[in-house]
Amino acid sequence: MRVGKLGMPSTNTLLIVDPDPEARALCAATLDGMFSDVCGVDDGRDALVRAIDRPPALIISEIRLPFISGLDLCAVLRSDAATAAVPFAFVTAEGSEAAAAAARAAGASAVLVKPCAPDVVRAEARRLIARSGDLRRQGVAARQEAASQRARSNELLERSGRQLTKVRSHQRQMTTTPPLVPAVLRCPVCDATLRYERSHVGGVSAVHAEQWDYYACPIGCGDYQYRPRVRKLRHVS
Repeated sequence: MRVGKLGMPSTNTLLIVDPDPEARALCAATLDGMFSDVCGVDDGRDALVRAIDRPPALIISEIRLPFISGLDLCAVLRSDAATAAVPFAFVTAEGSEAAAAAARAAGASAVLVKPCAPDVVRAEARRLIARSGDLRRQGVAARQEAASQRARSNELLERSGRQLTKVRSHQRQMTTTPPLVPAVLRCPVCDATLRYERSHVGGVSAVHAEQWDYYACPIGCGDYQYRPRVRKLRHVS
């Protein structure tokens, strides 16, 4: 399994970072059987290289480390997309409240103080791994939902584009051959037959078209506009 977009583990490896070889061995024995591979290193610089190269399933680290401190190691890994979501627990001899607060500020998932009972370490490791799996599943669900939303948005945009094309393709023009045959009308003033001159075809689309017919009185009573849809004759000049 390679690194995903949310920085999930690419291997089922436990990375133990502690300058004390006995502490590393004790941690490995405590969590025996939970991981397919266990990697132990004694300094923060080596741990950083290994974690970036192949993000582990869980990192357990001491705070005091050569070259790069555990706090800096945790902060750097949290800032990298490839390792941002990898569970990081401190099992440390630093038992002060200030040290615990600094560890949490650096992004630690858990802080345990040495000496720590094996069953407590195992329980915390199981909790962190389970939480990591939940985050991974949530990430998959979120990406699927985002893909579904993008598909719906694209469909709406495409549909809107088709409707806009229809509206733009509708011709608005002056013509003497309109879709509706101009009616024979009489002047409301002198009762003479009005002379048809032209029509304006408009409206928002071909489906919702509008037509205005223009007439003139041959006697000189004025010009008129007739709207077939509402059958209304209006004096315009």
